[in-house]
Amino acid sequence: LYEIAVKNYEPVAASLITGVPGIGKSMFMIYFIYRFINDERFPDKRFATEFSKGEYDTFIPTGNNQIFTYSKQYWNTIEIQNFIIFSDIVDTVHPRFRGKGIFIFSSPDTRRYKEIIKNEPKFRYTLPTWDQDELEILNPDI
Repeated sequence: LYEIAVKNYEPVAASLITGVPGIGKSMFMIYFIYRFINDERFPDKRFATEFSKGEYDTFIPTGNNQIFTYSKQYWNTIEIQNFIIFSDIVDTVHPRFRGKGIFIFSSPDTRRYKEIIKNEPKFRYTLPTWDQDELEILNPDI
């Protein structure tokens, strides 16, 4: 799914990654950020995470793109137009900004993202539910 989302990425695009509750969207966001940091297709590694509306954890790489400076910033003072945003807001609110692009990891409840994703371009991806074989790999006692 990471490769599909990156292949379709466009600057200022809103991409929604969704799935049923408990499928692993938040864990996939962590994996997505890890892949992003190591992906040479993104030479600018500045990114921000948003877990509460208007509160951003910003990460700016130092010289080698593996070590980042961190800061907590808020919507009324932040300059993130050149950041890619990874949003995983728990509350039923909209992400505040799109930045250079935004990847929203959210439940299928459209109240969480309908305002920000209604502007084109937009992409929607759904994490598939686990099948029996995958569950047995994780827990053979099933």
